This record gives sequence, structure tokens and C-alpha cells, in this order.
Amino acid sequence: MRSFVLNENEMNEILSHHASPFFVVSTAKVAENYEFLRKHLPHADVYYAMKANPAPAILETVAGLGSNFDVASAGEIEMLAALGLDGSRMIYANPVKDERGLEAARAYGVKRMTFDDASEIGKIAAYVPDADVLVRVAVHNRRAHVDLNTKFGARPEDAIPLLLEAKAAGLNPVGICFHVGSQSLSTGPMKRRCSSFTDFSMRRKLPASTSPTSTSAAASPCRTRTASPSTSRP
Repeated sequence: MRSFVLNENEMNEILSHHASPFFVVSTAKVAENYEFLRKHLPHADVYYAMKANPAPAILETVAGLGSNFDVASAGEIEMLAALGLDGSRMIYANPVKDERGLEAARAYGVKRMTFDDASEIGKIAAYVPDADVLVRVAVHNRRAHVDLNTKFGARPEDAIPLLLEAKAAGLNPVGICFHVGSQSLSTGPMKRRCSSFTDFSMRRKLPASTSPTSTSAAASPCRTRTASPSTSRP
């Protein structure tokens, strides 16, 4: 995926027609990046993380191509709903959900969610009692620009107990997810985590399918239900 870059002459041409500052988006580049992911992850569904860039032109472009969306707040859910997107095409992937976000999820039919702590289970059950939930497991990655696993993610050994607790609360546990960190410079952490999940599932006789929901553009070697979204560089 090549970056979209304007040269100085092109920038000056735009400045002659528009006030500064301005924001330029190449929807053609967005579409090219999306199709790149679809080609190389043919068995995965792509979820675009809105926090990467919520420009309406980008959202409309990837939505038109069939993308799903990774949302982290009520505002993001409501923005997609205003564009006509159904809640079934969203995953509420904020590990710490607030009341307004859960209310929006209930209102717009967002049933798929992630969590990494038992304290989230009761909150989710109270607002979306039939939610499909994935437990988020920590993946430490020193080669990521931002290693979010210093803040989020359950210990691997806690994943199954958390899923069982969610099931006991009436939720529908559907899998395990992870976030390798933003701007990761290596696929190693994802490969290692996928391998550990496969080994673990074989020992526990659990399905091997995992569902990484990351904001970095990375391809999972696992059999996946969802894949990390890719953003263009406008």
C-alpha cells in the first residue's frame, strides 16, 4: 500500500481555491487500501476503526465497499447510524464502556462487544443482555509505537474464566480478541498470539477461530472472523 502524497505544486493549486487550513482525502487511495486487505485476507471481515479517521468521505467509501466498523463511543455509533449503517456492522471495542455508549449500542443494535475485565460483564448485560462478547487478551509488543497492552487486555489464563462468567450472566461468548498495538513494526506478536490461542484451544478442545480487533493494519495468520482495519494516509 503506497501512501498518498501531494507535492508542493499540487498543494499550492488547492490553496488557490480553498482557505487554509484544509484537509485532503483521496477516496481512491482509501478504496485501494481496503481492496488490498480484502485480497490478502480473503477469509476475514474487515472492521475499520473510526478513531483512525472519522472523515465522512472515508466512512462512506469503505461502507460502500462492504466494510464493518470498530467503534469506541456513543458518538461514533451515532455517526455511523446517521449514515445508514446497521448496528450489525459494528463492534463496540472499547474495553471500558460508559453508560452513554451502552445506551447507544442498545438503541442502534450493536450487539458485538469486547471486554477484558469482569467489571464490564454486568454493565454489558444490563444494557445489551443478548450481546456477543469477545474477551480481549493482552499482547505485549515492544515494537509497536503505542503498546496499548500496558493498559488493556486480560491475562491469557483468565480468558476462559471470563468467558464462562459472561455466559453465566446471559451473554453470548463468541471468542477471543487482541490488539497488537498501534503502528506495529512487526507481525511477530500477532503470529505468536495466534499460535498460543491455537495451542490453548487444542488443549481445551475449543474452536481455534480468533477475532483480532486492532486499529493497526496487520494480517492475522489465524483463521479469523474479523480482521484489523486499515486506514489510508490522506
